[in-house]
Amino acid sequence: MISPCTTAYEAFAEIADPILNGQIECPKDMADVFAVASCEVGKKITNQARTKVDEKILCMLFCCCLKTGGNQACVEEALKSADKKKGYKARYKAEVTYNMQFNPPRPMMEKDTNGELTTKPIPRGNYYHLNNRAEKEFDPKLRREPGKSKYRYRRPDVVIVEDPTLPPTKDNISQVIEMKFPKDSFRRNQKKEYKDIGGHSKFKIYKKDTPCKCDNKRRQRAHEPVSVPDAFPFPASIPEAKRRPIDVHTGPSGTDWAILIALGIVTIGFALSPFDGPAGEISTASAAAAQWARMFSTPAL
Repeated sequence: MISPCTTAYEAFAEIADPILNGQIECPKDMADVFAVASCEVGKKITNQARTKVDEKILCMLFCCCLKTGGNQACVEEALKSADKKKGYKARYKAEVTYNMQFNPPRPMMEKDTNGELTTKPIPRGNYYHLNNRAEKEFDPKLRREPGKSKYRYRRPDVVIVEDPTLPPTKDNISQVIEMKFPKDSFRRNQKKEYKDIGGHSKFKIYKKDTPCKCDNKRRQRAHEPVSVPDAFPFPASIPEAKRRPIDVHTGPSGTDWAILIALGIVTIGFALSPFDGPAGEISTASAAAAQWARMFSTPAL
């Protein structure tokens, strides 16, 4: 069953991306999340502001997963699902495997027909593929000094990339994030080696109180509905006049967004109900997908 945090995050991310890219104006009911962004059509957000927004968005996901009790598995599912829907070109990537035998560590990504790294990570469960790649990449001249790491692989919880169209190599990393839920701990040398992946200053630790200010006093029980707006603020509408069109086309209307979000919330309701079977989930999810396809079948910014 898909986590309600995954469904909520995916819907939120589709709204957040065009805001961060200056393609639509920041809705008033999302102003708190994007307060440091320009929130103006056509105005590019600064790197410093984008980093602050990254923190707010990922902390919303962290707190949602803490509330539902899914913890790190919940975060991984949400980010991987959103990354897949974006053609593996999302800004946030979860559980990317790095070959720690090289300096700098190499991301284990699928390759294209020319043998170049793509933005699609090799699944961490595909050990044969990972080990086979590691052996093929063996080059004594490029190996790290003996004893540098006892681990062949490391997998940070989240890697934020500067350019989502390029692999998460060290020169394209904005931050390397390790999310620590209650009772989670670091393994030996884990902190140091995560700093090797992206650089010392780019390694961040996310916890319940720092920097994620979660107000969840207890975990949400499975039979209780998750209040999606509390976790991810959705705009009631986005004024059509505040959109920036591409060529002669216009973007989706505020009504379109309202329908899409409503379908997403209904899907969550079906998923959480102990009385409904999968038919309700499938039908509403299909309706949401159809609505999304209808909204974006015509290119729009």
